[in-house]
Amino acid sequence: MIDKQGFMVFVFRLGFGLNFFLHGLTKLMGDQEAFKSFIVEKFSSTIIPTVLLEPYAASIAYIELILGITLILGVFYYWSVIFSMLTMISLMVGMILVKDWSTVGIQLAYLIYLFLLGVNINSDKYCIDSLFSKEA
Repeated sequence: MIDKQGFMVFVFRLGFGLNFFLHGLTKLMGDQEAFKSFIVEKFSSTIIPTVLLEPYAASIAYIELILGITLILGVFYYWSVIFSMLTMISLMVGMILVKDWSTVGIQLAYLIYLFLLGVNINSDKYCIDSLFSKEA
């Protein structure tokens, strides 16, 4: 018999993992220099120094891609959720500074989604981490 709650959490994790993975992939497949320039220009009027914006803009696609893969697979599950939450918080801070409130609302919804995923980690038995868990 299938564990319905565990399967629901698996699908929940898969959904967010695919979201992050595809966000990163589409950025990497596009014009990365244009994306970096867009970010630097968008945040030029904020307190964030350009010297920090450029490496952040250059790395965010890779961060999303890696976190998406780890969430899809359910490997380093706890830390993947934590780092995904921290990534969302960093994105939220940027959007708050430019007063893009609709994007902040979406990012807050993502943060809540990640929280719900995190508090249900132990229910998800359909992940790589559960294969190596002492509780399994």
